[in-house]
Amino acid sequence: MLIRVEGRQVKLLRTERSAQTHRIHEVAIRTFRIDRPLLVELLERLDRDECLVLDQWLEAHTQELVQIDAHSIIEHAPVQLEALVAALDAAAETLCPAAADALREQLHLIARSLHTGGHPRPVSRRRGTTSFPGQRDLVDELAPDVAQELAQDQRESQFLT
Repeated sequence: MLIRVEGRQVKLLRTERSAQTHRIHEVAIRTFRIDRPLLVELLERLDRDECLVLDQWLEAHTQELVQIDAHSIIEHAPVQLEALVAALDAAAETLCPAAADALREQLHLIARSLHTGGHPRPVSRRRGTTSFPGQRDLVDELAPDVAQELAQDQRESQFLT
């Protein structure tokens, strides 16, 4: 069975071999609209294998529509998240503990969905250590001296070889 989509119309075709010419030609079984329920008359015209093929095709088509909807939602998600972050930033001090807990739970669900979808957690940036006022950072002070000593050692080893 062949399935052809022409806009919102779906045409079901059966291929048959002509006994006289031995050529394959297509016979239209029925046409239906994708946005309307299937007619019982259509299902009665199909054999068992054709019903299975149509059922698989309808399931795949439904999944494709769900993915298209999800992609359109995902495309607009960054703008909506930015607006949400700005609103939460402005109202963070006025949230009651129950509302804050509910927001944390929803954020946790978003993180879990991303993890389940195969998106690992981003690597957090390490913050540099900061010295207290008046405190010297010995690593930073010794680093230029160590680099100069290493360069001197390399020059000496090249000279010896």
